[in-house]
Amino acid sequence: MDDNYNDDYAGNNNAYEGFSVCDNTAIEVTNVYMYCDSPGTFYYGSGKYRNSQNCTAGDKGKYFIEFYINDAATIEATGGLPIVDISATGTSGWYQNDQKVLENEELCSLSSLKSLSGSACPAQGKYRISSHFYWQEDDTSGGTFNPMLTVGFKSSIYESTYDYGGANTKYCSGTTFFTSLRNNVKKIYANSVTNFFKTFGVLVFTIGVMASFIWLMVKKPTSIQDARKKMFRRRNAPVHDGYDDDSSYDDSDDFDFDKMKSPYANQSTLDF
Repeated sequence: MDDNYNDDYAGNNNAYEGFSVCDNTAIEVTNVYMYCDSPGTFYYGSGKYRNSQNCTAGDKGKYFIEFYINDAATIEATGGLPIVDISATGTSGWYQNDQKVLENEELCSLSSLKSLSGSACPAQGKYRISSHFYWQEDDTSGGTFNPMLTVGFKSSIYESTYDYGGANTKYCSGTTFFTSLRNNVKKIYANSVTNFFKTFGVLVFTIGVMASFIWLMVKKPTSIQDARKKMFRRRNAPVHDGYDDDSSYDDSDDFDFDKMKSPYANQSTLDF
């Protein structure tokens, strides 16, 4: 997911309209995205899906978290090694799927961390964590659910609150606020209509390639020029050596029976 990625949606447990954020913290979460891929190979008509807002147990959950470090001095003064926790929750009826994604991990050591402003963690700047996990399968689970991603940043693994900041968590060290992304959210590209036309285009292209291959096997052109003649020949043109004539056919070497003269002057052997 790069900086010009424009098919995002932000997630909470209510139609992905926004999320709650810890207020007045050293690290401010700016965006949270999450969607799911069903297991198995995706192709047209397979019944599988990609980048869906809804998830089921066993799906591959993909998530993206963007945040801004706005108080590097505080982080440096309290150890300089931010710790991150990430968890996911999905609720379907009475069933709730809670899963730890990252727990007590050093933020700046994550291979999934990317700086969006050229700064080095934990220096001030904008960053993104992008990775995935697999929802646990459970025989008691059923139906689809809207996932919610929880993220928290803290100064130590022994800290009981997310003193550096977080999103969708009740463990903020101070107050929280709700940020609405209704105006920023764009429909995810994997909605059913768009995905159908994309997949249908691939299907049409595949059929075209196969049709061209079958044509070549049947016609067996000996050269590109021969293939061009066979492909663009005129329907009612005379036939020469088994090929229909076209505008590019050179008949200067054809034998003209009208020019066969008899021994007698000005008389044709054959009269057409």
